[in-house]
Amino acid sequence: MSNLPASYYVAIKEAPVLSPEEELRTWDAYYNATTRKGKQDAHNKLVESHMRIALQVAHQWRRSGIPLDELVSEAMIGLNLAVEKFDPEKGARFSTAATWWIKSQVMNHVLENSASFPLGKNALSKFLFFNFGKIRKEICKDDPDMPVPQLIERMTDYCVENNLGNSSVRKTVKRQITEFISARLHHRSLDAPLNDESANLTLGSMLEDERPRADETLAKAQELEMGRQFLMAAKEKFHDMGRERDWDILEARRLSEDKCTLQDLADTYGVSRERIRQIEEKAFERLQKMVKTSFDQATMPAPANANARLASATRAPS
Repeated sequence: MSNLPASYYVAIKEAPVLSPEEELRTWDAYYNATTRKGKQDAHNKLVESHMRIALQVAHQWRRSGIPLDELVSEAMIGLNLAVEKFDPEKGARFSTAATWWIKSQVMNHVLENSASFPLGKNALSKFLFFNFGKIRKEICKDDPDMPVPQLIERMTDYCVENNLGNSSVRKTVKRQITEFISARLHHRSLDAPLNDESANLTLGSMLEDERPRADETLAKAQELEMGRQFLMAAKEKFHDMGRERDWDILEARRLSEDKCTLQDLADTYGVSRERIRQIEEKAFERLQKMVKTSFDQATMPAPANANARLASATRAPS
């Protein structure tokens, strides 16, 4: 249950949604303000009108083991950073840039502080963290109400058969999956009350937006284009470093719709499957560092969906 007051959520729900023109005018007022009050008023308007996005992103990471209040705080930090860093010359809407900054801030916080899902320990933990929902949906497509013990067994089989996490020891894989699922079961649902002040105010109701957004398709297209630009810039950096092969392997294993197996690439390059795996992992680490550098220094086109693509990338069957 969240410790944030009900008034906080009510303010989010009642906050106005700005049109693209209003966003730009408000940001111009912030950037060109001649008085402290004028600058603060414009800043507050931008933040308040996009707080719903911050709550939505925070909610997406609620199963990380980090309290929702803390996630919302990080999301708000990202939103404030967006106001400071936004550059309309890049062609994206403020809401698009804000979404990326919020996601980046929250994801970085989760990666560094999640206790329930220790991402830094092994590849299987990372895979489960980012892909559990997708794999569960695939496994349970014929039985949506599959009992947890059966789900654990099926998911263990899936991970072992596909050599996920580079562990073929079934007992170890099953233990990690059991711990992961047990942690998830301790998180509340969307129908749980947000606080003691209002039993009728739930997170689910907060995330519902009955107001139509005709520009959502355009915003999504802008995010995809920014993500494409980021990956193109990353590819150029790999080539500048003389690592064309590394990029090709990373792209074939992580970024393509039809992912290649380790054996396919081993045959292509005349090396072992283990060598391909090592190159893939090292290249992926380099790409992750580029994402973080882009976020910290804004030296590349803002990768609106780059982290999402990295997060959702699944390892191809070996």
